[in-house]
Amino acid sequence: IVAGLVMTASRQAVDNAVVQTEERAIGNTVALIEANIQGRYRTLLENKVQTVLTSKQALREFDQVVTATLDQFAAAADRGQFSEAEARKMALAWLSTVKPVTGDYIFAFGPDNRALVYPAADLLNADLSVFTDVKGRSVVEAARDEVTRYGSTYLTYQWKALGDVNLVPKYGHFTAYRRWGWIIGSVGDVNAVRAQVNQQREQLVAELRDTLPHIRMGGGGFVFVFDRERAFVVPPADGQREVVRDDVLRRLAELAHEPTDGEAPAPLIFAAPDGTSMEGRVRYIKALDWYVAAVLSRDAMRVPAESLLAREAMVFAGALAVGLLLAYVFADRVSRPLTQLAVYAKALSAADFTAAEPFAEENRKGLPVRRRDEVGRLAEAFIFMTDSLHANVRSLMAATSARERIEGELNVARDIQLGLLPKVMPAFPDRPEIDLSSLLVSAKEVGGDLFDYYFLDQHHLCFTIGDVAGKGVPAALFMAITKTLIKAAAERDAEPAAMLDRINNDLSHDNPNVIFVTLVVGILDVRDGRVRYANAGHNPPAILRLDGSLEILRGSSGPAAGVMDDIDFVPLETHLAPGESILLYTDGVTEAMTEDGALYGDSRLFDLLRRTGCSATPDAIVRRIMADVRDHAGGATQSDDITILSLRYMGPSAAPSRQNRSAQP
Repeated sequence: IVAGLVMTASRQAVDNAVVQTEERAIGNTVALIEANIQGRYRTLLENKVQTVLTSKQALREFDQVVTATLDQFAAAADRGQFSEAEARKMALAWLSTVKPVTGDYIFAFGPDNRALVYPAADLLNADLSVFTDVKGRSVVEAARDEVTRYGSTYLTYQWKALGDVNLVPKYGHFTAYRRWGWIIGSVGDVNAVRAQVNQQREQLVAELRDTLPHIRMGGGGFVFVFDRERAFVVPPADGQREVVRDDVLRRLAELAHEPTDGEAPAPLIFAAPDGTSMEGRVRYIKALDWYVAAVLSRDAMRVPAESLLAREAMVFAGALAVGLLLAYVFADRVSRPLTQLAVYAKALSAADFTAAEPFAEENRKGLPVRRRDEVGRLAEAFIFMTDSLHANVRSLMAATSARERIEGELNVARDIQLGLLPKVMPAFPDRPEIDLSSLLVSAKEVGGDLFDYYFLDQHHLCFTIGDVAGKGVPAALFMAITKTLIKAAAERDAEPAAMLDRINNDLSHDNPNVIFVTLVVGILDVRDGRVRYANAGHNPPAILRLDGSLEILRGSSGPAAGVMDDIDFVPLETHLAPGESILLYTDGVTEAMTEDGALYGDSRLFDLLRRTGCSATPDAIVRRIMADVRDHAGGATQSDDITILSLRYMGPSAAPSRQNRSAQP
């Protein structure tokens, strides 16, 4: 009876301790591998964006040098050193010898679209109109048209490869030399950029295949990576593949997508082909569409406890064989060390495992670690367990410190993002024709909402508001890109619909994750109150009219930007009388929720605007809306970014004495 009790208690204690430790270890291992892959992928994306921007800037600077050199040939002709024809001939000869630093080659064509300079003889003096860009236009015609309007342009197109008949994707910067009617293009290879990104991704996979097989875990555990098609990215060893059959991969993938309220997915318990009970842990990496998984044997985790039980059985059997005469001696030999182990185990409850040093050495004095029987091995197991607990707690503290550092970096990212938005208050103090107020409150440290306003010229105010799908860092990066594209489009086009055409095409290109953004872009003519605008899938703007009515602009120009390219957005127009206001907002206002999930809703917002009336200042309108949203939400956590922009047209001859402040979160 005593032997049975001791063996059962020992087995249960060791079994629980070992299993819990190994389960925590495998969960931490999978989480750390996921965090490492996520960080490497973010670095890969940043390198891709930087490569494209650097290449474009280099082509632009190179074309400026080319134009300046051609001016020198022309100046020599003006001074009479050469005739105009000789100067052009020497200029073409020089162009044939130069090459962009970051590109493939340079070529030039004249008013008849025939090649004047080209690195391949088969296209020299040939008509280049047959090559088209991504929109189906003739590349040379499109280049000439956009260069005529803007001075220079970037195009992406299909072009004949040098020394080959196949068409390959190219990108080029085109500029005009107007004196001789030439268009000069500096050309780069799109596939070179793609190849660089693919090489970095393949390098990541290769490094994972070199490192993951060397990770060792208890219970014979191993780590592997597979994708949505259940193909191995980092396969397990040959002897382990039969354990993770296709049905196991499918169940792991399903488990990774189950809602967990922010916790790690529950383990998957399954049987190996030989009947062994196995446990699997999995994490999903959405950006790469990968699953990081670890599998170990639950039976192997219990081997130490079973081994201890077997050895104890042998000890007790031998003791009974000696006889009753040695019973007292044997009992004393067994009970005293177990008492010491019990005292040691109780002391563990008061131990500080966060200390830099392991459990105090004096607490281990008297433990029977030198015994060669089961008790000695049990003592060694306790010491091993204590050291493992200390190591795991220290690892957890390090992970917590890393998380706090990441939170600090997100706070810096929030400051940078807010710095991208207009912050000079009051905005346009020298323009009495308008009164404007704005507000942005992010649901996380960084968000995907944006707004902006600026004068395109003396009479036209451009204003915009947008909402990127999703939240957090990906939405913030996409928001910054979108804001930059809006500014660039405003410099080229004076029509909101045309601006959205350009913005949509730029966002749709190289957008593998299909992130999209809803936008409203408007231009107010401060001379007469005319508003030309375009709405790309965004909440409808509202106008507070002088007669106290509320007009909802439900017209739509097209879908959200970034979903697909080559969409023709429909231009829209309205008019503001002096004293009337237009309100733009994101769905963070109407979808604000209470703790039980009740939405704020469009009807409540519109009723509030009708009660407010057009006599209220934009600042008062924004503050009143935000206060009402917070009253509705109560103590509920903000679920989405909130952005509000209110613009009041004061008339072309408005008095200069007015207030124009931006509401603060």
